Amino acid sequence: MHVMEDPCAVKPVLAGGTAELGVGQSFMPVVTGQDVYLQLGAQGLWMFVLTGRVRDMNVGSGDHEGIIDAAVFDKNGQEISLGLGCRLREFAETDDGSLQFTSPFLTPLIPSIMVDGTTVMLRLQVRDTEGRQATDERAIVARVPVQGP
Repeated sequence: MHVMEDPCAVKPVLAGGTAELGVGQSFMPVVTGQDVYLQLGAQGLWMFVLTGRVRDMNVGSGDHEGIIDAAVFDKNGQEISLGLGCRLREFAETDDGSLQFTSPFLTPLIPSIMVDGTTVMLRLQVRDTEGRQATDERAIVARVPVQGP
């Protein structure tokens, strides 16, 4: 009987590879200080729609999925997103040679947190099947979309 290894098990981290944080349904790079709009989820939680791409990492689909962890922190370094922990994510090659999420990662905020107009830190960590880990963080301004009349 073959026992599947836990992809989220703590392993030694190797140097190498780069990660880049993006937002939206398809990858749009994020710059420090940018306004990033939250999306209201089906369960009534505000969330960031995050995407990412990597270079020089062994991620893709099937047995080579990337292992990601996305989180949001306030100005004091306290996590304000619901701790979803490590997740497997498929990546696909793009025209520029990077590997990008095949679908966005929804990162919901703790319900009692009000962030409109405040600076928060978005963090994306990606680990590949060989243990290489890359992290990208961006301080952005969280925005809640204006609701219609």
